[in-house]
Amino acid sequence: LHGWGAKDFIVITVARLHPQKGVHYSLRGFARFARMIPEARYLIVGDGPARAGLETLAVELGIGDKVQFAGAVSRCAVADLLNAADVFLLTTVHQEGLPLDILEALSVGVPVIVSRHIVDGHDWSGTIAVDPRDELEVAQALTSAYRHQPASRMSTLPREFSLEFMAQQYVELFEKLKR
Repeated sequence: LHGWGAKDFIVITVARLHPQKGVHYSLRGFARFARMIPEARYLIVGDGPARAGLETLAVELGIGDKVQFAGAVSRCAVADLLNAADVFLLTTVHQEGLPLDILEALSVGVPVIVSRHIVDGHDWSGTIAVDPRDELEVAQALTSAYRHQPASRMSTLPREFSLEFMAQQYVELFEKLKR
């Protein structure tokens, strides 16, 4: 993946690079984590108005050599990148629905570290909820994901987001509408 080796531990964020997405918090948490784990690498996928500032911040934090900015990529490429990553990180501060990238990461069995308000009220296997503004908590979550890497990966997508569940919901809705 982008010149990194099989022994590297790859953290990935897929997001529009805008301050509300909190990637600057992810970078700060990753910087703390990377000081302890030499094989830590961070791939940031996406583009936006905050990119130049984030690139500068990575250098200022002393992790410029461990961070790559992939820019905008196709949805198919996102799937390939998620499959190559070891953990997905999203520290958005924006109150939003459930980002598709989280579901995609869970569907390929990538552990997910996400802002607490995104998964509040849900107990989803494969997710670690953090305060997005707490770089120590983000670093600790990354350390936990690093120490507890699964031997093999299987989807941890919650049942209510599976294709089978959604199809059944449509069938039930159509049956109801027929009456």
